[in-house]
Amino acid sequence: MSHIRICLLLLSTLFPCCLLAQPTLFSPPLSPRIANYDMHIRLDTASKRIMGNSRILWRNPSTDTIHQLQFHTYLNAFKNTASTLLRETHGNVFGKQLQPDMPEKEWGYVEVHQMKTAAGEDLSAGMHYIQPDDSNAHDQTVLAVDLPQPVLPGEEIELELSFTSKLPRILVRTGWSLDHYYLAVQWFPKLGVYEPQGVRYAPQGRWNCHQYHRSAEYYADFGVYDVAINVPQNLTVGASGICWDSLPQPDGSITYRYRAEDVIDFAWTASPRFVEVKDQWQHVSIRLLMQPEHLNQKERYLKAVKHAFAFFDTTIAPYPYPNLTIVDPPMHGLRSGAMEYPTLITASTFHYLSDGLHLTEALTVHEFCHQYFMQMVASNEMEEPWLDEGLTSYFEERIMDAVYGPQHANIDLPGFHIGDHEASRDSYTSMPNPRIGSISQLPWELPEGVAHTLNYFKASAALYTLEGLLGRPVMDSIFRTYFHRWKFRHPHSRDFVAVAAEVAERELGHDLRLDIPFFFEQVLQGTEVCDYQLAAITNHELQPPFGLQAPTLPPPGQYESRIRIERPGGMVLPQEVMLYFENDSSQLIRWDGKDRFKEIVICGNQRVLAAHIDPFYKIHLDLNYLNNSLSLQERSWPLRKYALKLLWWLQQLMLIFGGCL
Repeated sequence: MSHIRICLLLLSTLFPCCLLAQPTLFSPPLSPRIANYDMHIRLDTASKRIMGNSRILWRNPSTDTIHQLQFHTYLNAFKNTASTLLRETHGNVFGKQLQPDMPEKEWGYVEVHQMKTAAGEDLSAGMHYIQPDDSNAHDQTVLAVDLPQPVLPGEEIELELSFTSKLPRILVRTGWSLDHYYLAVQWFPKLGVYEPQGVRYAPQGRWNCHQYHRSAEYYADFGVYDVAINVPQNLTVGASGICWDSLPQPDGSITYRYRAEDVIDFAWTASPRFVEVKDQWQHVSIRLLMQPEHLNQKERYLKAVKHAFAFFDTTIAPYPYPNLTIVDPPMHGLRSGAMEYPTLITASTFHYLSDGLHLTEALTVHEFCHQYFMQMVASNEMEEPWLDEGLTSYFEERIMDAVYGPQHANIDLPGFHIGDHEASRDSYTSMPNPRIGSISQLPWELPEGVAHTLNYFKASAALYTLEGLLGRPVMDSIFRTYFHRWKFRHPHSRDFVAVAAEVAERELGHDLRLDIPFFFEQVLQGTEVCDYQLAAITNHELQPPFGLQAPTLPPPGQYESRIRIERPGGMVLPQEVMLYFENDSSQLIRWDGKDRFKEIVICGNQRVLAAHIDPFYKIHLDLNYLNNSLSLQERSWPLRKYALKLLWWLQQLMLIFGGCL
């Protein structure tokens, strides 16, 4: 190596900005940039430790005087089984049962060695762990720091931290796995959100900095991240933001410099086995980091994410960032898959995954949707996960069903197929007890699995129901208005409801048949289910009256038809009922759905032979479609359909076994 090259390397290590100018992505900024991080980190692959120095610039966004800062120290959830997260999982994390003899290197933690102000004032003595959610004194996932000098309204404080993050073997989202695969998420001491009075309806200014829980994710302020990542040269690195420089070091390592602007987090990954696949969608550079054994699946990732880009570009708003990285985890690192971070998502696939199983596509689309709903519209995932998971599930299902077919988007195999929204709705309607809890409850206070079903699948069914009652153009207008009003801010559920009511009233006026605040009150705070059923249809031929001075009406051949509808469920929604007459005509009846039962009476020369509640399937929250229709005529086509399907399967089995003989 030449002396000039060595000098340049030393110079670039000491003064990296002398060689390349740090880029500016957005001018003016897209967000308020309240919490900003400049970090220099080094990965020790032998010990699975990240040694880091962080300079944090935080601005007080309120009119309050701040005497304490609060940090998330999420990796301490993996320090021992006394943490709140591992207590809530009872030591069984995503199907992996933790054992007392687990090697030390499989546990994780984050330790702040020193914290001081930029002026040199040491704050370390004021550091202590707090437990804002429970009484578990052993949980160390929230670090509080008392300030000797408060931060006044609108003023800034600059901090310098030195810390070590020990990555755990991957249990939940973050850590390391075999073959030196790393995914570092929630890996550094990260400030919580100070919510000024009125933000998310806070009655007064407050820190929102929850402990790490089983059924909850994240919440953070927007900022700029400048991160220098030093790793061995054989590792391929991907991260949030753009990589604007890479500098080989004299010790054989390499330092990558990343910058991410107007984001709420910073995640990164590394592996010696990544195969880089590059593509482009309009202004966006797509980088796919794949396992070599999965390369035959690359087009599935790319096709799905390009459809998602196009959908959001035309339906909601253009994607503002210049890039997106998609991480394809190895089989032994699957617990890091299916997650979303700013400009970086993780999905999943298998070498042998059938083209008829659209798992890879659905995960890719779903995690991309999160770039809008909670990366840009930064709702509180900890307290209101439906605002991101429900919305992204809704959009995932719309995109998947549009691209792959409404009856084939989830599974499309010979003899069996199901759409993405079909599968999602089935996950909700097949709950053993759908009344067990409400969407508005804190997710970690619900039984295991319940929060996921309610916030993903019930919420999606509710949004599809709202679309059915308002129409898709109005629904798209609601989402566009909500996104543009709340991008790079922190909305509350009530803010979404207010936007929905405002837009629906503006666009439908007197045609609006739905009380939108009451609809969301039932969906979010309520535990009741939606279920309407057709109980009976009767037809009686009207006979001429008899007796003293009896009139001669009605004329012969007139019938009185009575259709009785019942509401076993507690949820109230407006309904449509289609009546079918014996001459093949039909009549649509509208009903507000409020009474526990309703009897429709029709008089005429045609008998009602069948009736159907919600004939256009607008009410996706309805728990039981099977009791929505009733016919006085026997129908044999369902029996023929399933008999033919059974014969088809028997034929296939005979062909298979016949070929073996």
